[in-house]
Amino acid sequence: MTTDANVTFTNDWDTATEVKTDDTNMDKTLPSPLNVDSRSTKPIPPAYISAYWWPKQSSFNLRFRNNTISVNIGQGLYNTGINGISGPPFEAGAMLAPINPFTADTDYRFFFFAGPAILPPLISSYISANLPALSTYIRKNPIDFGKFGEFSVILRQFEAESFVCMYATMNPAGPSQWRMNVILNFTGEAGGDFSWGSWSTGLTLRTKSMSFLLQTSLDLRDLSNPSFVLNTFQVSIMDYSLSTSVPLPKVLPAYQMAGLVNTKWNKDILDGLNELLRRLLKGKSLSPGFEVSTSLNPGPVIHRRTWMSSPAMQAKTLNRVTFPSTHDAHAFDLSTTLGQIKYPDDAFLWDLDPGSAPTDGQSPHGS
Repeated sequence: MTTDANVTFTNDWDTATEVKTDDTNMDKTLPSPLNVDSRSTKPIPPAYISAYWWPKQSSFNLRFRNNTISVNIGQGLYNTGINGISGPPFEAGAMLAPINPFTADTDYRFFFFAGPAILPPLISSYISANLPALSTYIRKNPIDFGKFGEFSVILRQFEAESFVCMYATMNPAGPSQWRMNVILNFTGEAGGDFSWGSWSTGLTLRTKSMSFLLQTSLDLRDLSNPSFVLNTFQVSIMDYSLSTSVPLPKVLPAYQMAGLVNTKWNKDILDGLNELLRRLLKGKSLSPGFEVSTSLNPGPVIHRRTWMSSPAMQAKTLNRVTFPSTHDAHAFDLSTTLGQIKYPDDAFLWDLDPGSAPTDGQSPHGS
């Protein structure tokens, strides 16, 4: 039995993207080159790919723009997983979502993405700024997620060792309408009260790596009744452990548990999460109010490390200088405490280069 997958490539750039594929020991492969129009997904329906039956690791590379995504596909002695993503950070994304591993049906859905790198650092910063407060809030004010088909969950604990955004884009879909593609990765544990039919228990899930693909639609045409809908929810789990046994015939490996989430339980999960989103939009879920921090610290903005030395910036007086894409000095790792003012004017700025600033606050060009 060979490992196979249905594959799509989503181009979130505002210009077309050409995707080229090279492979090793593959049977069925993605069409190459594949030309994907701006803000679109191809192929539709998804392309079918499969590993070769000969006993050897199968793999392929997707090359587009300045990025390469390397993927293994196989089972048994071989593996299925992302070997690596190279190129400009956050401009490429991948999700290998199990659906029917080790069955006669297709084993995986592979989602690949290309797009601008603007949102991921901001989303990660937003998450980081609010995680400690959110964990404390949940311990004091458990969140009732309601029903997910036969399941119900009350979250009482959420402890993240790492919770980061790997890929994210937001594209227009019409007047005051947008589509978002987001991939998040979580390491940590979550626990609370879990019910499945008539069976209920306290349950804690821990994982070293769990990825989520979220595809959403945002509609703000009616500001009195905004709509935020989760259209796609897929997971990939490296491993997991449960504090209590659940009523399944056996303990399922991570890929089979992810397969159930992505198929059998998926509609119930989507319905439950969308109901939670509706409650959030109406302000009915986080009570007492949870104050959200907007102090972002995404780090240096890519491709703007020399912005201060550009001719356009050098021509400005100090009172006209603003930080690009943010009003927060933390985004550039700048100190929020002003140093001593030793100079009568700003003439010393004209010859500065984009290297490191003097650590003692002294001008390198004279006293």
